[in-house]
Amino acid sequence: MTKINKRIYYIYNRCDSFLGFEKLYENCGQRNIKNKFSKKGDILKDVDFSLLYQYDYSLIHQNGVSYLMLFYPYVPLEVTPDQIFIDNYYPAFQSLRKSKLKIKDFLLSKGYEVEAEQGVFKPIAMQSGKVCVLRNNLMYHKDYGTYFVMEILRIKGEYGSLPMPPMKSLCTNCNLCVEACKNGCLKGGFEKEKCIRFIQEKEEDFSQIGEVLKNLFWGCNACQKACPLNDKKPQPSPSEYLDPYKMFQLSIQGKKALQQVYGSILGDNYIRPRKLLALSIVALANCNRFDCKDQVLEFENHPDERVRNAVKYFLSRVNKEVEREHKVLLSPFQYQQIIQNEKVEKEIFQRNYYFVSSTLPKGYVVRIREKKGEFILTVKEHLATQGDINTVNEFNYPISQKIALDYIENGFDLSAHHPTSSLRCLCVGYTDTLRKVIDWKGIVLEVDYNKYNGIEDYEIECEITTAKQDEIFYSFLEKYSITPNLPKAKYFRFLDSL
Repeated sequence: MTKINKRIYYIYNRCDSFLGFEKLYENCGQRNIKNKFSKKGDILKDVDFSLLYQYDYSLIHQNGVSYLMLFYPYVPLEVTPDQIFIDNYYPAFQSLRKSKLKIKDFLLSKGYEVEAEQGVFKPIAMQSGKVCVLRNNLMYHKDYGTYFVMEILRIKGEYGSLPMPPMKSLCTNCNLCVEACKNGCLKGGFEKEKCIRFIQEKEEDFSQIGEVLKNLFWGCNACQKACPLNDKKPQPSPSEYLDPYKMFQLSIQGKKALQQVYGSILGDNYIRPRKLLALSIVALANCNRFDCKDQVLEFENHPDERVRNAVKYFLSRVNKEVEREHKVLLSPFQYQQIIQNEKVEKEIFQRNYYFVSSTLPKGYVVRIREKKGEFILTVKEHLATQGDINTVNEFNYPISQKIALDYIENGFDLSAHHPTSSLRCLCVGYTDTLRKVIDWKGIVLEVDYNKYNGIEDYEIECEITTAKQDEIFYSFLEKYSITPNLPKAKYFRFLDSL
């Protein structure tokens, strides 16, 4: 090895920045130096040093075939809640893929028989002795952790070294990755179909996991971020290409426009305008970019079902409220005491039509409420119960009287309004409620008299957002010697009466 080659090799092994080393390398005028210091085998003497210096690599052979393995690290990305997350795995892979093709062409020009290895890389890579597989099914590299990408070239002939003993797995089964996975794909082993990255890359209805996706647009590093074997610090995110609205606009313009910005990030294989349009609409909803509502609504009747479902999901987020309220059943005597002693601000009559479905998820409520000649389709998803406080996601969809009456008479498919799979709902009856509204020390109390299927009952409801409001509500109950209790919701009391 020449003196200057030793110097370059020494500096490279201690260089923090590939770009900084590349500049040094250019300044030294060494573009034509071959990789003479390689101990991997004579074949690498024929590979230009500039094609290999930025990678960790191994060359092994078995059964008349050699494998050149390239390992390339990347730094994880950190984004703000209003940005879309694109895992740095993808741009790193695109960069490595280009270098692999250059190396392949170079070796072909030297007379070697070489092709890109197809299929599963992991068994081959493990023969390098540098990597192992962790519980989250990702590979761990002794220097890079799980933040790396890999490519393999298959070369006819025996070059390099024999396979190395497999690296012992360092996974301690700490369960941190299992707990971090938002979609539960690591419970009981790795379930590929539940992995968010797999779902994104597959042709899917993204609205089905919209709440799980949040701002995860392409890729997910939740399990890697939680892994104690990783110690890389996230790098700041470039804001331009992570703007959900920019992705939305370019998806509308088509493949050519997308390739100009995202071609080097995602690669041609993932530049699919309709798919990215659906994902970008879900991302706009999850990033609370409801200022784009009018533009999103233009795709309500798009020919692609994924896009139509994404629009439904967007609208459901616009109409979503988190309802947190006290509910307490009253005796007839307590009800009469309250309405006689307190000032009633207003009275409201409403009728709730309740719907059932054989496949309705547990904790869901579907109803149409008629009030003052207006009709609202509501879907409630139960979140939590604590004492007499119920917390639910509530989605409200105003509908016309004609549509409401048709649904009540003939039933309807919930997916026409709410982001869910096809769910046929049938009306099974209604509850009439006379609601008396009382303003008491700054909180709004709704005292209800309900009548359904020959049954009468009474309850008091109060939506709350602060601990102070809790205190005021409980002082009201104390005034009338009412014991806090959480009854079944009106919907389930109604079903019990059938």
